Amino acid sequence: MSHDTNSSAAQAAAVAGALAPDDEQLRLLFLHPSSNDMERLLNVLRSAGHRLRAQRAERADEAQAILESEVIDLVLGRPEVGGLASPAAVELIRRLGKDAPFVLLLPPGLDEALASQAVTAAFRAGARDAVWELDPERFRHAVEREYADLLERRRHRQCQKLLWETERQAREFIASSRDAVAFVHGGMHIYANPSYLKLFGYESFDDLEALPVMDMVDGEDQGRFKEFLRDYDRGKVKEATLSLRGQRADGKAFDVSMAFQPSRMDGEPCMQIIIRDQSRDKELEQQLASLTTQDLLTGLYNRRYFLDLLEETIAQARDGSQRAAVLYLTLDKFKAIKEEVGIAGSDVVLADIARLLQGACGGKTTLARFEAKAYTVLLPGADAAAAEKLAQCLIPRVAGHISEVGGKSVTTTASIGISLLNETTTSVQDVLATAEKGCGLAHAEGGNRFHLVHAAAHVQGDREEVVRWSALIKTALKNNRFRLVYQPIASLRGESAEKYEVAVRMLDQEGGDVLPDIFMPFAERTGLMSYIDRWVIANALQVLAQRRAAGQQGSFFIRISGASLSEPRLLQWIVERIRLARLEADSLVFEISEPVALTHLKQAKLLVGALHQVRCRVALTHFGTERDTWGALNHLDVDFLKLDGSIINGLTQSEAKQATLSKLVEHIHGLNKQCVAVYVEDANCLTYLWQVGMDYIQGNFLQEPQAVMGYDFSQLG
Repeated sequence: MSHDTNSSAAQAAAVAGALAPDDEQLRLLFLHPSSNDMERLLNVLRSAGHRLRAQRAERADEAQAILESEVIDLVLGRPEVGGLASPAAVELIRRLGKDAPFVLLLPPGLDEALASQAVTAAFRAGARDAVWELDPERFRHAVEREYADLLERRRHRQCQKLLWETERQAREFIASSRDAVAFVHGGMHIYANPSYLKLFGYESFDDLEALPVMDMVDGEDQGRFKEFLRDYDRGKVKEATLSLRGQRADGKAFDVSMAFQPSRMDGEPCMQIIIRDQSRDKELEQQLASLTTQDLLTGLYNRRYFLDLLEETIAQARDGSQRAAVLYLTLDKFKAIKEEVGIAGSDVVLADIARLLQGACGGKTTLARFEAKAYTVLLPGADAAAAEKLAQCLIPRVAGHISEVGGKSVTTTASIGISLLNETTTSVQDVLATAEKGCGLAHAEGGNRFHLVHAAAHVQGDREEVVRWSALIKTALKNNRFRLVYQPIASLRGESAEKYEVAVRMLDQEGGDVLPDIFMPFAERTGLMSYIDRWVIANALQVLAQRRAAGQQGSFFIRISGASLSEPRLLQWIVERIRLARLEADSLVFEISEPVALTHLKQAKLLVGALHQVRCRVALTHFGTERDTWGALNHLDVDFLKLDGSIINGLTQSEAKQATLSKLVEHIHGLNKQCVAVYVEDANCLTYLWQVGMDYIQGNFLQEPQAVMGYDFSQLG
């Protein structure tokens, strides 16, 4: 018997040594009324070879003070101590952003029914285990297991930090280097940093992607460059540098020095080329560097700079060396301001508010214009109280400010969301999502206020939101609380036939519209999207049949989600609906997005083929966003290609984009397909779209989605 006991103790000591380095202590917080009982439990761990540092709290304020001021590895507590119930203790740990597992301690003599209730409540709150205090072996195993898991999580966070640091350094070198850097595979560009694009005179990498690196070299030096690459591949080059004449997009030549080295990108071998322009103007370089970090309208830092700085701050927060807060501020009723004073006038308001915020934020804060009407503030070293204090300062300042725009006085208010950074912060996306959620809650409550959302509460709240929205969507489907809206698709080739894209809005309790961007993500997560698709298709066919009966001809473009693609009976159901509505099938165009089609390529190919057999037509939306854009058309014989909005955005400012669009439309027509430009917001780009041969346009410039189909299709004829 004594031999078994010694063996068990030796094994426990070995485990304890493996869990913590020699200079580390296991830091425990007991929520416990008895110091004697706590000491008895500590002796169990000491006998197993653990070095301990334990503290005891009997009230909630004592526990909070310890958790806020010190690093705690594990929290062990009875079902209730000093009015602090175990679920509340778990919530306190979560709210403070601490990664400290909670183990429930069941006292001697506790009734089994009460014990069961306590365990259930603690587990629901997030406790990791529950043990009887009189079961020392079970207690020791629970502590060792949770401590081992904690160390593993910390090691994982450390690895994440090291990986992030490595990637950050690489990104900084490539993206922010004073020298032009490109990665080349098979003689073609696969990546080029902004300096490279600027050096050679290209607007974006899209303009460069299809060009061989040979095109970057002046014609007189191309032979020497080709010979150098051949010798480099064969390992005959001792000095991997070459000086020659480069050639910009406009044909002008300039002196460059190229340095070559093997590299990898996306796991594939490639060649990295660093190009130094010997004639670079240092003053111009400083101006360009400023442009990459500054928002030109407001003079604040831009989104890119803010995201980079936020990543650095998160890395510091993870190792406990820094805490911070992010404020996400949007202007309330900004759409109404834009309608009242126009785009130029609304820009004046944005710049005015930016100056106001600069004056209100302290010197240690970083203020950026994050999106059109959104500003972000990074507040280093801040806790919840400091973040809320700044928000309380900003809210009345914005509300009390008057902007003068073209003789008009414009006022507005702000909604602010707050997110805190600590050692449990995971990513930039989570921080911003939490802050945006707080901003949304503030706006939903009428604006002119702020809302702090704890990350853990955001996760729990997200689950609750999913459940809530699932119930709302099911109720809306059951009670027919959806409505259709229509946006015209107009021809630039003189065709007067009416074409509308059909969209859906969910109705809230007051009969107001709930936009798809709000409810559809929840519908997709809860498996309800295919039911919404069927509601839209059934009602759209009914409306189209009524229009046909009234002598109005036209076609409907109707979206099909990824969820519906996997339904084996979808086609049969559509055919039956068409038959019941007595419609000509060619009046229907079903839309599938390119990302969804490529994700479910087999199902999409089968559905497209089957829809053609019953004489329906098909459109591929968001075309041009995926890598295998043209390869998809080998499998999907669609009739229309609706270009992604990013292809049209900024068209009038980029000659290169205009040239690319011209080639794209020409190629599409060569495939005997029709082309649609979406998100057309103004008349400026119509001339370019008409010149390149675009077939159709769609966007708010024509008409925003409306419940009534009254657009005059002869306007562009």
